[in-house]
Amino acid sequence: MPLIQFDKVKGRVRGNDKDTKDSNLVIDRCLSAINEIFIRYRLQSKILTSDLLLREYHNPTYYIDFYKWLDKKIDERVKGREIGGDTGKHHKVLLNKLKEFKAELTFAEIDLKFIKNFRNWCRTVKGNSVNTNQKTFGYFRAYLNIAVREEVITVNPLELIEFKRTSVQIVYCTEEELKKLIKFYDKGEFQDNYHKTLRHFLFMCLTGLRISDLKRLKKENIQENVLKVIAYKTRAKKGTEIHIPLIAKAIQLIEQENSQTEFLFDLYAEQKMNEYLKKIADLAGINKKLRNHAGRHTFATLFLEKTSDLATLQKLLGHSNISETMKYAHISTKKINEQMLNFDKLLSLA
Repeated sequence: MPLIQFDKVKGRVRGNDKDTKDSNLVIDRCLSAINEIFIRYRLQSKILTSDLLLREYHNPTYYIDFYKWLDKKIDERVKGREIGGDTGKHHKVLLNKLKEFKAELTFAEIDLKFIKNFRNWCRTVKGNSVNTNQKTFGYFRAYLNIAVREEVITVNPLELIEFKRTSVQIVYCTEEELKKLIKFYDKGEFQDNYHKTLRHFLFMCLTGLRISDLKRLKKENIQENVLKVIAYKTRAKKGTEIHIPLIAKAIQLIEQENSQTEFLFDLYAEQKMNEYLKKIADLAGINKKLRNHAGRHTFATLFLEKTSDLATLQKLLGHSNISETMKYAHISTKKINEQMLNFDKLLSLA
C-alpha cells in the first residue's frame, strides 16, 4: 500500500474501499491493545518501558492468563535445567489442580480471598493433608515470586499468609551406616545404575550439597580442592558463595565419575535416583527410606556430632539464619551424652 494513502495526523488510511476499511480496523485493534496495556500499568502504578510494551503487545495473554504463563514458565525451567523433568511434572500437578478449582484465572484474580478459598478446597474437596498442602502452596509461592521478579505483578499475596507447618522427620545415615555404604561402593557390589547412584549420594553425604546444586556442579566450581558454589535454592535471596573443602574420598568420587562433559556428575532423574536409593538401602540392610536429601542431612548430622561446631556448619550449608542449622542440633543424643560424661568427669576432679 503506498505511503501517501496514510493520514499521519488522523492515524488512518485514506479511502473508502474494502481494503482500506479492513486496514483501519486492524489499526483500531492495535491501538486498543496498546491502550489496554497503558491503562493496566497506570492502574498498578507501574512504569511501562518500551521493552515491556513490545513484550506485552506481542504476547497479549502471556502476562494476563496465569495458566498460560505458569505452563510456559514450568517448561522453560525444565528446558533450562532449573528443575528436573520429574520435578516439572509435580509442578504441572499444581497447574492442573488450579484449573480444576477454577477453569480460567488471571493474575488480577489471585488475591488473599482466592488463595484462602483454594486452600480450603484442597483440604475439603481434594482431601489433601497439611504436608501436601504445604508442598502445593510452596510451588505456588515460588512461581508468584518469579512473577514479582519479572515485574508481572508487584506483590506476592502468598507472602501475606501463614501456613501451618508440621514437623518432618529428618532421615539421615548414622556413622556406621555411612561406612557400610562406602564399603559396598568400594567393593563394587551393586549393579552399575545402583553403583552410580550411590557415588552421587555419597558425594552429597561428604559435602552437604543439595541435589539441585549437585546436578549443576561444573568442573570450574572446584579450585584447589575447594568446592565453590552459589546454592541454587537461595540464589535469588542471598547469592552468597559457599566454600566447601573437599576431603580425599569426595575427590576420589569425582575422579571415579570421570565426566566427559563440563559437569562433574551425570545424574539420573531425581525420582529414578530416589527409587534406586530405596533399593540400595534394602540391599545394604539399612532400614530407612533413603532419598536424595538424606545425603545433606547425613553430612550435617555427622559433622555436628564430630565437631559440635554449629557456626561452621551453618556456613558450609549456606544457611542465612542459625535457626535453620539448629534443627540438626537435637538429632544426635550421642554427642550430648559424651559431652555430659566429660562434664561429669570434670566435676569429679574438683
